[in-house]
Amino acid sequence: MPKQIVFVDDSKSVLKTIEILLKNRVQNKEITIRTFSKTADFLDELESNSLEFDLLFLDINMPVMSGYDVLKKLRQIDKYKEIPVVALTTENTQEALQNGKEAGFDDWIIKINALTTLQKSINMTIDKYCPSKLSEDSSADAGLDTNSMMEQMREMSATIERLNAKLLIAEEDKTRFLSLIHNEFNNPLMTITMLMRDIIEDKEKTKEEMRESINMIFVDILTLNSQLSNILAGAEIESTTGVSKYLSNFSMKDMIHDILDTQQFIYQDKSIAVESSLSFDEFIYYDRDKCFLIFQNLIENAFDFSLQESKVVIKGYMENKNLIFTVSNLGHQIEEQSRMYDAFYRERSDFSRVHHGLGLGLAIVKHLVTFLGGAVSYSVDEGYNTFKISLPIEPDENKETSGDTSSFVFEDEEGSRF
Repeated sequence: MPKQIVFVDDSKSVLKTIEILLKNRVQNKEITIRTFSKTADFLDELESNSLEFDLLFLDINMPVMSGYDVLKKLRQIDKYKEIPVVALTTENTQEALQNGKEAGFDDWIIKINALTTLQKSINMTIDKYCPSKLSEDSSADAGLDTNSMMEQMREMSATIERLNAKLLIAEEDKTRFLSLIHNEFNNPLMTITMLMRDIIEDKEKTKEEMRESINMIFVDILTLNSQLSNILAGAEIESTTGVSKYLSNFSMKDMIHDILDTQQFIYQDKSIAVESSLSFDEFIYYDRDKCFLIFQNLIENAFDFSLQESKVVIKGYMENKNLIFTVSNLGHQIEEQSRMYDAFYRERSDFSRVHHGLGLGLAIVKHLVTFLGGAVSYSVDEGYNTFKISLPIEPDENKETSGDTSSFVFEDEEGSRF
């Protein structure tokens, strides 16, 4: 009999994504899924003792009632006292993890943008708590649902509007940032809106035409998501408390392969080949989120600046307790190397065309690598541009893990911060 899994999350787009990720397991009758976007509906079924399930995935930050409160109510009902409950949340601080442990969560999964990694985490957790006859091969050939796309775009548009509203209070350098945001977000948002409307209204579209349109939408969404990640990272660096270090055990190889797959999809028209050699341990205890931002920006930069039908070369290995990671691409050499780590600096290519992005990527890489006690360098050899980073895998325990990381985004030429 299929195991029954329940997901409670206030985001309908997150619940839809989970359904897509677990589609194969549902179709193979390994599991059944129930989803609740409202805690009130979930609690009503709990209190009536009508809900049967073997495992619960619960979001933490929800309106009206938090995941902690929902768990407390669930444990008060005898029928559900022994049901395993897993937090599925964006909360990744040590304080949150400790609070979750004290509240009685059996496990903790952090929502991340790398869908393959998230899918593996959810499937491994299901297999851990519901092991009977569950297939380990649950790779979903995830189709794209138009309603899910529209929901994601509404959330993304709302996020962008909130960011713009906050940035409008700033002065000269912030005006430049707003100009970049307008250029980078306006066109893809307009394109996505129009394509979605066309898909919904044109009933005579062929499957191939719809696939082409959805493919374009997905590329724009992935690109916008990357830009939003950099904006939020820059905001964290600029905050009064600065960034903090959060260590966890994760597969760095899976993370890098997820990023490579995403970039090959985004830049599929450039027909870029990838050559990768990753010779370090499968799982590494380190700051996953910062590593993701560092690797994503370096790899995205390599694809963006690569020549048509060229190659990106990725290498990763251990050297004297340091993780060495290099990204090489065949393309034009960076002209103003003294400025390449400056926020908002964007290299120009042929015909003065500015590449995609907000000019934050390399600045974020530099700050995060430095914060982690590492180093980053740039070199050119036989036409290949190479960025090399070195990260200490066994960092100094006495190193300060939060606080100011020096000025970053909104700094004027004299060095004063806004």
